[in-house]
Parts: sequence; structure tokens; C-alpha cells
Amino acid sequence: MPRTKMDRPRYPPINNLRAAILERKFVGNLSWDDLARPAGMQGDALRKLASRKPPEEWPVKVRNAVCRHLDIRVNVNVTGE
Repeated sequence: MPRTKMDRPRYPPINNLRAAILERKFVGNLSWDDLARPAGMQGDALRKLASRKPPEEWPVKVRNAVCRHLDIRVNVNVTGE
């Protein structure tokens, strides 16, 4: 049966922060150890963290250190409904 507009999407929406981190990692030819060093972590621990949680749920210190190392600015917006 063909897919319709009413069907659920196959994939979740793209996480822009994760995409930016992975793109900079790929373009800079960096390893997980290279990214984890500024955060004071082991490369395997950061790789496991990145595969299990979105960057918004990482410890703030780790996320900020990795983004600072990759020259990614993170803006936190709070909205109320």
C-alpha cells in the first residue's frame, strides 16, 4: 500500500546541534578522543554519551567544552506557552 500524507514520518526530525557536532568532527578529521580531551573525558565515554543522548541532555560542562572546541555557538532559548 502506498504511503500517504497521513502516515507517520519514518524518521524523527534532524537534531541540528548533533548534526553540527558530527559535521565539524568529520570535516576536521577529529576522533572522539580529540573531542573528549577539552571536556576532561575519555573518548569512549563521549562516544557512548553521544550515541545515547541528544547534546541538549549532555552535562552542560561537557556540551559547552565540546562546542567551544569546535567553534559552535550554543544559544539557549526559553519559551513559555
